[in-house]
Amino acid sequence: MKPGVAHDIAGRLDRIRALGLPGEVFVGDLTRWLEEPVSLQQVLSWWQTLLREREAGQAPDLLQFYLHVPFCAHKCRFCQFDSLATRDPAALERYVSDLAAEAARFREALGRVRVTCASVGGGTPSLLDEAQWGRVVQSLFQDFLVLPDGAFFSVEMNPETTTRSSVEVLVAAGANRFSLGVQSLSREVLRKAGRARAGPDRIAEAVRAVREGAPEAWLNLDLLAPLQGETSRSFCEGARFLCEQSPDSITLYRYQPVVRGGREVATGTLPFDEASSILADLAARAGYPEVLRTRTATLVLRRIPAWVRDRYEHHPDRPGSLMAFGPYGESHVFGHGFYRTDFGDAHEDVHAGPGNRGWVYRGTAIEPGHEARYELARALARNRPVERKEFASRLGVDPVAIAPDVLAYLASRAAVQITPTRVVPRLTDPGEAAMIAGLVFDDAMIERLAALARTRPSR
Repeated sequence: MKPGVAHDIAGRLDRIRALGLPGEVFVGDLTRWLEEPVSLQQVLSWWQTLLREREAGQAPDLLQFYLHVPFCAHKCRFCQFDSLATRDPAALERYVSDLAAEAARFREALGRVRVTCASVGGGTPSLLDEAQWGRVVQSLFQDFLVLPDGAFFSVEMNPETTTRSSVEVLVAAGANRFSLGVQSLSREVLRKAGRARAGPDRIAEAVRAVREGAPEAWLNLDLLAPLQGETSRSFCEGARFLCEQSPDSITLYRYQPVVRGGREVATGTLPFDEASSILADLAARAGYPEVLRTRTATLVLRRIPAWVRDRYEHHPDRPGSLMAFGPYGESHVFGHGFYRTDFGDAHEDVHAGPGNRGWVYRGTAIEPGHEARYELARALARNRPVERKEFASRLGVDPVAIAPDVLAYLASRAAVQITPTRVVPRLTDPGEAAMIAGLVFDDAMIERLAALARTRPSR
């Protein structure tokens, strides 16, 4: 490498460090740092272009749909997702009406859109009643979206508010997986978490509602660890009870620390790996022979259907687009832009929900190839090897060709090993790795981040 090039890259790295930005800006929250108001017309134009490219085979066929229901009866302290705590019927009605209006606007501009899979989350989707779900299904899944028969269609529900009638409405729309968020059966754990306790009887009732309303659907039950107050004994008792409900799978998620009131909500003392082992052992004895482990979860299953490995192992790394509806939903239009949906105006009292109709968007346009840079940056920041052939097959470019001078610079300093088949990061300091990942982005991106740091230093 020429000395001048190395000097320039070293200078860029110093500048990135000097910005004082959190490292995750380059690997997880980049679009939120760059976002600005975008119009509905801009969003629709991104989708129009993407759909033309997709039809011509010039963009990935994968197009996920996600519906975010942004309301909860109360906010659990461990929750990392965006939602408002409210049971106000008027807020739910406004949401359903706004959803129908937005779906109509999208259909007018885009026609019927074929999606490859769908999921509904929140928030607490089961706060909507049967009639409200009927309107949602009509506006989205009957009038706007086209979902292939048998495609993955998952709905998250809370055992406290799960009803057979709502399940039946969703099944008619194509839902084939229901997941009940139990999290823990310990009264003490749920008290510390600020979560209402459904209790064994209510959980069993919710399971029956799903089994009776959707006898062919996949039923999953969720647990979360490590939570404050959970012990190996209490976790074991809860996991055993869930096995006795005979779901198709049980998923134990790793608690991702969140911040409340400026302080991080502490984790419990039961290690995730220990909880994972307890669940796997109990489940094996209860007739769940399959165990699937990912970076953030452990799943035990009676069998592995076709969609499971794709969903939990490969799906996050496949190129594609995500169309999200609902406030706080985040969308990705492959090769064109990212955007986040929000309520139209300032909220009224947070417990009453938003006080106006309509949604707005904040996002950023991106250049072709941004996804490839983003994937390489994530791999560097996470010290994760990249298989060059596999990367190129997914994203259309050899990772070494994305930023050859940067990778050569890092290789000359033993920070990266480049072989004919792999790019292997050797970055042991996570903070430094995240800064180095920023080198993958071009000078224009660094300039935008620098300007942002000057104008919004408090973020």
